[in-house]
Amino acid sequence: MKKLLVFLTIMIATTNIFSQSSNFSVGVIGSHFHNDSNENKISEADNPYGYGLVMSKGITKDFSIALTGEYMQGDLKSGFGEEKDLRFHFTGIIHPFTFDSFQPYLSGGFVYTYRNFNYDSNVQKSDDSEDLINGRVGMGVNVPILKNLFVNGDLGIYTDGYGYVGWGSNLGIRIGL
Repeated sequence: MKKLLVFLTIMIATTNIFSQSSNFSVGVIGSHFHNDSNENKISEADNPYGYGLVMSKGITKDFSIALTGEYMQGDLKSGFGEEKDLRFHFTGIIHPFTFDSFQPYLSGGFVYTYRNFNYDSNVQKSDDSEDLINGRVGMGVNVPILKNLFVNGDLGIYTDGYGYVGWGSNLGIRIGL
């Protein structure tokens, strides 16, 4: 838990340093995760869906940073309990092109996950938790609905530093402040 507090303090402080000027946005997201590794999974849940909040700050016209916090809860694939995750992404975003009708982007960053496993009473195993740090690269698009209101779609892949472990997708709505 100390690692989580240190990580959050650094990420929030870094985001606040840059939040003194315009191009700041906040939003809500829904997310889905898919494991492709048998050993190092991004989730042990059977069908991992989550939701969260995102803050984004434009540093330059072509580069921004984002901090995302997500919560996920789902039944374990084994059927003997549930997993509850808190996930925090710190991401750099490159905006190579801007069009009137949409804005594509490329992203890369780090994801800290605090996983908590609650096993059923009939399983002879105590509840457990673990910390994970993964890298994430992705791409997405912002589509304006109104002047400062955007729909956002994102697709990314996760790595544990040794190889590819899975992918995730997000769909959300953001408002520019």
